[in-house]
Parts: sequence; structure tokens; C-alpha cells
Amino acid sequence: MAGVNGGWVVETDRERCIGSGTCAFTAPEVFDVDGTGRVVVIGPVTVGDVRVREAVDNCPMDALRLIEGG
Repeated sequence: MAGVNGGWVVETDRERCIGSGTCAFTAPEVFDVDGTGRVVVIGPVTVGDVRVREAVDNCPMDALRLIEGG
């Protein structure tokens, strides 16, 4: 789990992640893929950032979960 700022939290499930890079392409300030090919949160998660929501919604393996108001 990572990324708290103003009430949004993004949980990552690195076991489900296949390293497609969709999240890193959609919100490169927040997500990246590490040397093992799995998602990592590298930046702050800001409430209302539509790119973060889009990255979570478009993850092909549902390896990201957005918790609002966290």
C-alpha cells in the first residue's frame, strides 16, 4: 500500500500485477514499474486526480484499488 495525500489511498496488489505499465503510462508522476516488473507508487496521490482514477480503473489485472476518503 502507498500514496496518501488529502484522503485518497491507492493500494497495490503486486501479486496480481503483470507489469503492463498502463498505470505508469496514465499517471507517470504516481506510478512506475520496478525491476521485478510490478507496480510501485512513486509519488503522492492527490484527491481528484482523474489520471489516478483512470489508472486504477484501467488496470488489466485489477491490481490497484482506490480508497477515497481514506
